[in-house]
Amino acid sequence: MIEQVRLWLRGVRLLRFRSIVNGLGEMKTEWDRIEVIRDAYAGRGVRIHRAVALDNWAPEKLLLDEVVAIDRGTILFWGDEPGQTPGLMQFGAHTWIGPYNNFRTSGAGVIRLGKRCYVSQFCTFVSHNHGTRRDTPMQLQGHDQSRSGITVGDDVWFGVGTAVLPGVTIGEGAVIGAGSVINQSVPPYEIWAGAPARKIGVRK
Repeated sequence: MIEQVRLWLRGVRLLRFRSIVNGLGEMKTEWDRIEVIRDAYAGRGVRIHRAVALDNWAPEKLLLDEVVAIDRGTILFWGDEPGQTPGLMQFGAHTWIGPYNNFRTSGAGVIRLGKRCYVSQFCTFVSHNHGTRRDTPMQLQGHDQSRSGITVGDDVWFGVGTAVLPGVTIGEGAVIGAGSVINQSVPPYEIWAGAPARKIGVRK
């Protein structure tokens, strides 16, 4: 009991530092957003870790089916380019998003994952590219709309460190090897790996 009181008093003393108070306020704002999502999907088995980062989130931008899990450290980012409609992310039933993954979308760049997908750690899904014209500085260019969106079928496994680029469709049952860069569509039940990825096998 005495030790608990000491810890409480030490915590109270730390509140004299503005940076700590500001940090706690930011954490509460983030945790409140997570609670809103949890409440919206109450009773459907959805699990979202408190340490998931939601950047530019709004309820209509994230659609989750039953028993979706999103683990700690994952970033869900919706771009905020002026004049563009909000991006969308949709995860199918029983899909598991492991820790420290990165999902980024904006405008027409929708990211859809099917049912029972398995996303390992440190994977990146980018639904749109940046413009690369020579006549405009990179920081002033908007998104390249020639390729956008990512569509993933059911029962797809992404190995650690995979990067999936805009305009890609990955068929049902595909397997993507660790460290792969997917810049073209993958047919159903094929196994792809490499950077850029290529077919190395077929599920049997």
